[in-house]
Amino acid sequence: MYERVREIGTIAGIGTLPNRILSLFLVEGVLLGAVGAAAGVLAGAGIILVLNVWKVSVHFGGSLQLFVLSPRVDLFEVVLASVTVIAVSAVASVQPAVRASRMEPIDALRHV
Repeated sequence: MYERVREIGTIAGIGTLPNRILSLFLVEGVLLGAVGAAAGVLAGAGIILVLNVWKVSVHFGGSLQLFVLSPRVDLFEVVLASVTVIAVSAVASVQPAVRASRMEPIDALRHV
């Protein structure tokens, strides 16, 4: 929010209602969380796919037995983690959104 004070002043100065400014920042926070969660799911799925295709084998400790790694993740855990990331990003965007919506346009436009 601090980098966008002049932008907030501009949109407030052209008549955008404070509730609309609040919703703009909240939606941006939720979308950033959703994009981050999607990127994490895709990266994790790619890593799991690579590990399952290449069949990584390891010896644990001093054991002579060879263990083959075949990772997998339950869909419920993926959904739960994604929802948690989106919820945290939404909650984290509330305070900057409230501050942005309460800014006076003239003070924001004067900000350097």
